Amino acid sequence: MKNDTKREWIVTAILLAISSLFGLAGFLVGRSAYKKTISK
Repeated sequence: MKNDTKREWIVTAILLAISSLFGLAGFLVGRSAYKKTISK
């Protein structure tokens, strides 16, 4: 039972890390695209 809860925590941590990475990448891409449209 302890292994199951530990596995759930690991999966949750991985999902959080992936989602935060995608959010950060999307933010950087959106910001760079926003700057490009302004410079034009």
